[in-house]
Amino acid sequence: MITTISDSNISLFEHLIPDDLIEDLRIRKDTIGIGCLRRDEDGKFDGYGVLIYVVEFEDKKPENYNIKWLYVDSNRRNEDVASELLTDLFWDFGNTLVPTITVDIPALSTYEDLGNFFGDWHFEFKNTYDLDFEIEISKLKDHVLLADVTKDSEIKGVKSLSDVDNKSISIFLKEMEQKYIKRDMYVDPMLTEYVKDYFDPDLSSVVIKDGVILAALLVHTRPSGRIDIVVFDTLNDDKQIYLVGLMKKSYQAVLLAGKEHSSLYYYCRNERGMNFIDGMFGTHETPLVMRGMIQNSSLGISSEQWEDIKDAYWQENPEMYDAVKELYTGSR
Repeated sequence: MITTISDSNISLFEHLIPDDLIEDLRIRKDTIGIGCLRRDEDGKFDGYGVLIYVVEFEDKKPENYNIKWLYVDSNRRNEDVASELLTDLFWDFGNTLVPTITVDIPALSTYEDLGNFFGDWHFEFKNTYDLDFEIEISKLKDHVLLADVTKDSEIKGVKSLSDVDNKSISIFLKEMEQKYIKRDMYVDPMLTEYVKDYFDPDLSSVVIKDGVILAALLVHTRPSGRIDIVVFDTLNDDKQIYLVGLMKKSYQAVLLAGKEHSSLYYYCRNERGMNFIDGMFGTHETPLVMRGMIQNSSLGISSEQWEDIKDAYWQENPEMYDAVKELYTGSR
């Protein structure tokens, strides 16, 4: 049985999902999970497989399903659980106007079986650059811009988020959304829905003048302890100097909190972000984002291609077709 993962049943699947993704399922509207249920020996339902994907938007229109996690309990493998989950997703995909499905798979031998599985589902593999940037905070102490930062340093012009009211941060996030839309940059669909409480008030920092936030480094601490940069930008692109001050202030806060052994994560959503990370942390010979960390990125079939092959696919897999059709005709 396939079901949507929700607050009412997530306890059945928690043992299959990383804590960070559980948090996203509970908070983010663009993160969706489906799970496979089986009855145990006592007749009670238990979760044996999960598929989690993100609906990616462009100009507020859904443009892609990006699969983030596909996992089957080790005791239930080789029972077509993964195929059942992906069949359910393809059924939904085939009844929407979303153009594509994608999944990123590291180019490592340990992921070869997973790659072959998606290949059987008409995914094409392409070499792409990893846009995720993650670094151990302890390594930042040698950075040229942070080497002189101590717990007692005075960092002028920057405040902790704990000193800012809710209204100011809400206005800033709305203005950031408009800036990204005007520049045709990636817009996080949660940008205007984040509340101040989501961000770590001590580790996040802002540049604020006359009650108006001009720039911010807003971070969220994951259940795993990883520190995620959610927003790191200025309203005015000419004020790049603000970014250095923000980084110093937040780095100092990390030292004061004793979290220098945590890792820092930043997803570069556009070329400007990638260039910034390369400029800050890379070198001319070995930049960290734009020309490194090659991965396999699998691009799934388009919705038009699925229309062309789905009838043949269902004919080859009649049991899956009947099961999924039953789910979508009222018994889900």
